Amino acid sequence: MTERAYLTPATIAKIGNLQLVARLVVEGATAGQHKSPDFGFNVEFSEHRRYMPGDELRHIDWKLLAKSDKFYVKLYEENTSLRSYVLLDKSASMGFGEGPLTKLEYGKYLSASLLYMLLHQRDSVGLATFSDSLGEVIHPSNKASHLHRMLSHLNEVAPEGETSLPVVLKEMALSMKRRALVIIVSDFLDDTEKVLEAVSHLKFLKHDVILLRILTPEEIEFPYDEYSRFVDLEDGNELLVDARTLAKEYRQRMSEHLQSFQKKLHFSHIDTELFRTDKTMEDVLARFLQRRAKRRTA
Repeated sequence: MTERAYLTPATIAKIGNLQLVARLVVEGATAGQHKSPDFGFNVEFSEHRRYMPGDELRHIDWKLLAKSDKFYVKLYEENTSLRSYVLLDKSASMGFGEGPLTKLEYGKYLSASLLYMLLHQRDSVGLATFSDSLGEVIHPSNKASHLHRMLSHLNEVAPEGETSLPVVLKEMALSMKRRALVIIVSDFLDDTEKVLEAVSHLKFLKHDVILLRILTPEEIEFPYDEYSRFVDLEDGNELLVDARTLAKEYRQRMSEHLQSFQKKLHFSHIDTELFRTDKTMEDVLARFLQRRAKRRTA
């Protein structure tokens, strides 16, 4: 039995070491997938041009050929040192979790894994935390010592404040002077339309954006079947309800919301993935990396 087989959320909570978990998650997620340090983050599609003798056939856009009956090749922008930011939501709602890991704790390990992965790819990566505004921003670097600084910061992050992702993304857009990869780790329990508008603005500015959503099984499945008191972790409001009367409608609305959110992001060509706090992190990350690499080279 390998180390990876035991890397469940409960095991991660027992290990408790961000760097060790990050290494194990990345090794598990990328095992057998790549012969190089490229994990699918550093090739940007740029534009088309007409095919010329000597061009490699693998760069021909066959879909465009079928539509136009003309040969075009895809041009790519190779970013040998991609600038990346990992943004972690630390709002109070991220402190929820009835399993071994809260959403924020799960998000810390996922963020640490992404930082480890990008630095291993020799890219410049930075870290920012946020709630209703940006917290500390550690600007991108590709130095080996940079990982320790970012992980030390992650260790100190605690859930606090309300979520205002649209405000945060506008702040980030103003601070980024060059094209960058922006990976947002959050539960995205915010105004969906405003979030999508802010994310689309980053795309308009030529940034590559990835949304990684973290939810607990309770938030998705609503397993409650008796009178329960629900407390909003961000504004403190309380609601006493008969959960049995709400369960069916809640599950239906949550399912519709998740599907709608996914479809709108897909339509806008924004990569996304849902992580559940009761699921093995590296398996979900592996599927996401495979799908992203396939889409970006199609």
